[in-house]
Amino acid sequence: MPKAGEAIENAARLEEIEFPEFTSQLISDTFNAIVTSMIRQQEAYADLLEKVSQSVADFEQESVSARDVTQWLIGNFPGDSRGTTTVGTLDDPGTLSETELEILERKLTSQVEEIGVELPGPGDASGGNGDEATYDLTEDDVGNIRDAARRKIARPRLEALQDLVSQGIVRVVVDDGTIETRVIFETVASEYDTSSTYESERTRSQYGGRAGLTLGSFSIGGYGSRQTTSVSTMTERERSSSRASVEIMGGVTINVRGDYQALRPEGGGEGEGGGGGGGGPA
Repeated sequence: MPKAGEAIENAARLEEIEFPEFTSQLISDTFNAIVTSMIRQQEAYADLLEKVSQSVADFEQESVSARDVTQWLIGNFPGDSRGTTTVGTLDDPGTLSETELEILERKLTSQVEEIGVELPGPGDASGGNGDEATYDLTEDDVGNIRDAARRKIARPRLEALQDLVSQGIVRVVVDDGTIETRVIFETVASEYDTSSTYESERTRSQYGGRAGLTLGSFSIGGYGSRQTTSVSTMTERERSSSRASVEIMGGVTINVRGDYQALRPEGGGEGEGGGGGGGGPA
């Protein structure tokens, strides 16, 4: 059993817990997390500004994939099998009916003029003999159709991003916060002494006598005795204890709010907007 004084001695070794280092690490980790979050937000803003500052031609090459174009063609010119299009591919051009050529002309006329290519029209269909006239696409036709479809997909996406920039981008701003640390060290020790005393005394004495008187058929007799027993016990106990406690805790409270930042692409119009709740950049 440790002595009671050891509890105080253990509490006196507080410097071995490295509490200042613990507090310093908590503060630095908190600030690093905040700064990292700010950097990521700014990187996202910069990436968005770079995209909306691009020309449509550059934007479509970066933001519209070949799969996006294929999915658009499947949706507007579906083939006989699932996941195919009547436009076909560059390696295997397809065949469009006169009705599909009319749809192609209606949907992609402005894009064809914008990128400066030519597409077959309804008047190019031939044949029929009672059936609807058709036109067999060439490899160049398929390439031009895909280019026009890519531009049709890209422009609304770019315009949506530009509109988003003009409104401003929502961001998270740290308003204020509290970093709190405390230490509670706990140690317990006790000691006790016990002593016991047992005493026993037994005394026995006995005396007796008999006497009798007989008168005819009537008699009187007597007998006497004495016995004494004495027992005593004693128990003594002494106990002492000591207690000290130390608890290490760290807490961070950060208050954040929503804000927005107006972004202005290079060469574009200035987006209007103030801080939603005030405050400068985080």
